[in-house]
Amino acid sequence: MRYKETGQVHLDFHGAVNTTVEYIAGKYGADALHEIFFATGRDVYKDIREHLQKGDTSELLNYWKYFFDREKGDYEIKEENGKIVLHVRKCPAVEHVKKLGLKVSPEFCSQTTYVNKGITDGTPYEIETVKTGEYSCTQALRRRKS
Repeated sequence: MRYKETGQVHLDFHGAVNTTVEYIAGKYGADALHEIFFATGRDVYKDIREHLQKGDTSELLNYWKYFFDREKGDYEIKEENGKIVLHVRKCPAVEHVKKLGLKVSPEFCSQTTYVNKGITDGTPYEIETVKTGEYSCTQALRRRKS
């Protein structure tokens, strides 16, 4: 897996991201922020996208598992009705931002939606991301409808 980090986990990164998200959304607007997230998914996670283009979901699943395990997230991944669904019961990023005493940006979770759109751009897949609570969401990976 290309996106595997080693060494100490630095969850404070999520606080820096939250602050940056607030700044960009406030100064340039949500659309600009969404473009940045989309480009991140498309370009930074290019290897995952290239695997999806070939119909191989393994890199994305390994990525999800690796980072949620590494950050001690409460999640499960299941196959449901022809989809692979990541159920995040307690997001470690949101939890840590709150632990730092920061207000979670209203745009903080949009990074997941738009990075996922970038990752699946030009692939036979799409990811539907639904926020289900303050700390929870589902991300459903499925083949696009023809």
